[in-house]
Amino acid sequence: MMEALTHISKLAQNCSQKNPVIVIGSGASIPFGLPSMKPVADYLVSTVKPQSPDEEDSWLLIKTALANGDHLEQALLAHPLVPSLIHQVVRATWELIAKHDRDVFTDAIHNEFHPPLSRLFDHFLNTSNSTVDVVTTNYDRVIEYACDVAGIHYASAFQPSYITTFDSQDKRTLTYRGKPVQTVKIWKVHGSLDWFVRSDGVTIRSPLFTEIPSALEPLIVTPGVSKYERLTDEPFRSTLQGADKALSNANGYICFGFGFRDRQIEPKMVERLARKGVPIVVATKVLTEEAAYFLRHKARANFLALEESPTGTRARYSENWDGVELPDDYWSIEGFLKLTTG
Repeated sequence: MMEALTHISKLAQNCSQKNPVIVIGSGASIPFGLPSMKPVADYLVSTVKPQSPDEEDSWLLIKTALANGDHLEQALLAHPLVPSLIHQVVRATWELIAKHDRDVFTDAIHNEFHPPLSRLFDHFLNTSNSTVDVVTTNYDRVIEYACDVAGIHYASAFQPSYITTFDSQDKRTLTYRGKPVQTVKIWKVHGSLDWFVRSDGVTIRSPLFTEIPSALEPLIVTPGVSKYERLTDEPFRSTLQGADKALSNANGYICFGFGFRDRQIEPKMVERLARKGVPIVVATKVLTEEAAYFLRHKARANFLALEESPTGTRARYSENWDGVELPDDYWSIEGFLKLTTG
């Protein structure tokens, strides 16, 4: 057991020492009360109200697919929504996630939010690294709150102020008196709860809304065929280009709660893994079929997978896919830090 733990710890430390890009999926937000895809799907079924026969037919296909066991992404990919329904789906998704996101914010205000993400970012910045790149598919602001409570600078596509407009130029490296400030650079490839587009087409960021003003449309990309169309528009296009650059230049990847169901993120990782053999660590409560396939057939040579098991953690790596059982929660962010910092 100790020999296996030592080997696994070395794999984790090797990846961590390369200033890896951190990829964060919905599984990293769920512990703080943010909903997984299943509650989102349930909420959509109960909230979306078709207004025409075409919408009725379209929505019935989605509800049937979900009832038959498809996850939300599968259902919306197999049965593209009529355009008039997409508006409802986007707004209902925003409403549900924003409600839980505000609960996290309230906890942070009352000093009741102490995420391991804060310690993770501090760990990576407590070196010679001036920046840490974080690529996420999440709309929520758990990453931003984690930086705030730790006193860590973060930057996205907007300048840090209450009323801001989108700037397609990469301003994520902050400076003070001409010197770089240690910064978490956040690439939210599917948008954010505080991104909106005005009726005049201008993209703005405002963190203050508890409901969606009638004159604004949320800029979040929901699952389904339509998301690939939206990703060609700003601010998604520039954000995805920046994420692609970070992923393409990475010397390693650490993925938390990421299910590998997103076609925007994986290609750059595959290319880097194949050409450079950079290490990748996947830590998650449940290793999805897509994640398992990615590791076995695309990462191949230099990976470590950590997932929850009845004894604590099952660790799989390139020399041993069946894996070994470890008696601790190394699959969590907090547990991962035990592997890398002792």
